[in-house]
Amino acid sequence: MTEKEYAIRVLKEWFESELPAIVEREIDYRDLLQLKEGLGIIGVRRAGKTFFMFQIAKSLGEIPEENIVYVNLEDRRLQPLTERSLDRIYEAFIENFDYDQNKPICLFLDEVQNVPEWERFVRNFYDNTNIKFIVSGSSSKILRTELSTLLTGRIIKLEIHPFSFKEFLKAKDPELDIEDQLLLYSPRAHEIKRLFKEYLEFGGFPEVVLTDKMNLKTILLGEYLDGIINRDVISRYPIKNKVLLENLVNYLFSSFSSPFSFSKAHRFFKSCGLSVGKQTLIEYFSYMNEVFLFFSVPIFSYKVKDVLKYPVKLYCVDNGFIRVGYPKFSENLGRLAENIVFIDLKRRFGSSAIRYWKDAKGEVDFVITEGLYVKQLIQVCWSVDAEETRKREVKSLLRAMDEFNLEEGLVITEDFDGKETTDGKTIVFISLWGWLLL
Repeated sequence: MTEKEYAIRVLKEWFESELPAIVEREIDYRDLLQLKEGLGIIGVRRAGKTFFMFQIAKSLGEIPEENIVYVNLEDRRLQPLTERSLDRIYEAFIENFDYDQNKPICLFLDEVQNVPEWERFVRNFYDNTNIKFIVSGSSSKILRTELSTLLTGRIIKLEIHPFSFKEFLKAKDPELDIEDQLLLYSPRAHEIKRLFKEYLEFGGFPEVVLTDKMNLKTILLGEYLDGIINRDVISRYPIKNKVLLENLVNYLFSSFSSPFSFSKAHRFFKSCGLSVGKQTLIEYFSYMNEVFLFFSVPIFSYKVKDVLKYPVKLYCVDNGFIRVGYPKFSENLGRLAENIVFIDLKRRFGSSAIRYWKDAKGEVDFVITEGLYVKQLIQVCWSVDAEETRKREVKSLLRAMDEFNLEEGLVITEDFDGKETTDGKTIVFISLWGWLLL
């Protein structure tokens, strides 16, 4: 069969099939669909980008179904993909399927980074036709390459994460009213706490969430992680030392929710007898950041030298990966909680708004900024039962509140809610599972 004949078969299957049941994502996107610009959906592999595309497809009320075209560019029948593949797929649609020529066409291109020079195709049709493009990719690099400058002002980026805790609960129990303000005080609160423990340990990847057997969850997470390392990093980036990459991944998992510096990592690998340059470590980490596996948070300071001097703090895209990437995960519930808080803050505010704070006596886990201003301080303290631990965490928070002239600080805990006032400043305590439902 020719390339176009395979494309016809793939498109025929799309039009003859029905969209699967989906868990509605709590992502604001409808206003973006009113714009002429296309939508670039990016995020870690298996986070639910495809099903989010299906959610968008279901919401396109003004576009006829026959004008909505979805193509999975990882379909083996379309391989190998070349710079002409998208033209062949488009020609297969125009020449062989009925559609309303008076209405726009909405073209979904899933995992578009698999097509060489896909940007030229989108740019040409964006400028000369009435096509709405919605593309997805498992690397932030797809919208930052040299070719992607062709799409400046033509594609709006939207990052997708694994399920939030709200989405996790909707997937587990579609009848659960997570908007009920009294839910935290209802008889179902104990059930939600039980489900939260699962979320804390196994994370929010959709297929993992919907799998009941714990051993299968672990198997899936291991496969996902291998897929990211092998398909998204090793196969797409100039990795010359795979052994070093594997060791760096292990090192990063052991450092989650903790300070991380390339100088310290460099010294560690040299002490292990691995010949490695510091710049290589920096490059390899940047690849894992581009495929959304690990993220770094810098210190908040108005002094550039402090930002350069202090280490970053390291976080992972999903707690489930920590389970398979770091065998001692169960000994670090506080760090697991901090990782979940980071991911949810990233979902709410974006990476650029998140920092941490530190002085000679302690630190505050998260500083939420708005431009040059600090608007919220958050401390994560898994257990506040020990008086010494509680005082230490609160004292650091109070010092930061004084520095940034804030009247209120937040402490996220395992399962404690309350308030206390010190020197006219209010410290709010809230359970992590309760905070995630806000």
